[in-house]
Amino acid sequence: MTVVLVLSGVGYAECEFVWSEGEYCGSRRTTKLVPDRKFGEFTEGCKIHDWCYFAAGEQIVSEINSGYLSSISKITRRKRQMKKDCDSALLRLLEEACSGDSNKKKCVKWAKGYYLGVTLMGGKAFDGSIKNAIKCRSGQ
Repeated sequence: MTVVLVLSGVGYAECEFVWSEGEYCGSRRTTKLVPDRKFGEFTEGCKIHDWCYFAAGEQIVSEINSGYLSSISKITRRKRQMKKDCDSALLRLLEEACSGDSNKKKCVKWAKGYYLGVTLMGGKAFDGSIKNAIKCRSGQ
């Protein structure tokens, strides 16, 4: 199974995405709780999820600047949908990573736990991507 990540309406990014070094799942503080490798190899899925948040932040700022997102309610709906798209893609990628694992059932449970984690607690990171895009575009 191949997962294709599609964010509707995402154009090119004006700001450069900087890949983090080392662990990709979780943050520096949560690396031990959210390892890249537990039952499955989750590194690629987490890397793509990081990029997805970045690209979504870029797109939202672009749409605000162009006037496409002209109200708080439109911005809120767009943010919610793009975060949901990124988080859903993460789950599909992690489940795919479990397909060859010898303990597939445990791996899929971990994948669903990671998904639940970003769904419930990824808002700050997602909002951070928007703030970074604003800073980048303002030259700061």
